Amino acid sequence: MSDLQCAKCGETKHCSQFTVRKDCSRGYEYHCKECRRKAGQQQRKKSLGNVLAARKWKDANRDYTRIKAREWQKQNPAKASSARRAYEARKLMAIPAWADLQKISEMYEIMYAWNELWPDDLVHVDHIVPLKGKYVSGLHVENNLQILRATDNMRKHNRYE
Repeated sequence: MSDLQCAKCGETKHCSQFTVRKDCSRGYEYHCKECRRKAGQQQRKKSLGNVLAARKWKDANRDYTRIKAREWQKQNPAKASSARRAYEARKLMAIPAWADLQKISEMYEIMYAWNELWPDDLVHVDHIVPLKGKYVSGLHVENNLQILRATDNMRKHNRYE
């Protein structure tokens, strides 16, 4: 069996142009590697487009999403509490013995003072490298903290940029 026909493009190609797959009756994928690569690229573009559209919608409807989040928290107090406690536990585990707790505390004091003086322009204390990132996780130490506008911090979410 040296030549196979691709079910997608209909071309007959050498079996080396197909991925081996033991659970298929002929022992190879039904689509050639080129067709599978193109399909994967199209799917990734479509997925990225959906993610970007969802992010854009969420940014445009920030008030609505906050209201819905609060409603969910009220309807699911146990899950909301569990998520908050998990975050606090990760933060506690991310504080090494050498951390300067005084400087960390000062960052939060600055944030609270700013928010009292300018309640229309809120700021957050943000972890530059998130405590629980997708690829890397940071520590709860003074040089991993920054004061950031609340809107920018919520847009950044849990990403390391």
